[in-house]
Amino acid sequence: ISWLERKLAEVGGYTEHSDVYAYSGDNRSCELRLRIPAEKLDGFLSGLEENCNILWRSEAEEDVTLDYVDTKSHRDALEVEQERLLELLEKAETLEEILKLEDRLTNVRYQLQNYETVLRTLDSKINYSTLVLSLREVKELTEPEPESFGSRAASGMRDNAKAIGQFFMDLALFILVHLPVIGLLAAV
Repeated sequence: ISWLERKLAEVGGYTEHSDVYAYSGDNRSCELRLRIPAEKLDGFLSGLEENCNILWRSEAEEDVTLDYVDTKSHRDALEVEQERLLELLEKAETLEEILKLEDRLTNVRYQLQNYETVLRTLDSKINYSTLVLSLREVKELTEPEPESFGSRAASGMRDNAKAIGQFFMDLALFILVHLPVIGLLAAV
């Protein structure tokens, strides 16, 4: 994680969301959503592949061109309408005309703010790529071996031996921790 944070700072990215899990007895893990400048994504991914053991990778792209063009044209039309309303407001003579124009102008300004917000969000999608990482800590990094009957049997026996050893270590720890209670129960 410290390596990721350093690399993220180097490329000018930031962590949008982070969940870190560290349950007792289990390996630590975390889920990260990183925002990386789009032009630096490939370099960041290359560094990630060199320093991490990647088990699964999926990529997706979202084309926001139509949304951007549509939103920009709506914003531009509203800006033209706002200018016309301001011109009409300068020429308005009755209170009723002024109130109607002010009401419409308020509505147009509200819509303009909404379209500006949408455009800023789309700009963020265009300028930054989102990278979602799921990291798992491992105690022993092993390289995958070709799957044969013998290797699968040996791997299964090794896993069972580790599990039996872990069971007896946990049992000994349980007895040691609960020794006062066990002694009291034995006395009773």
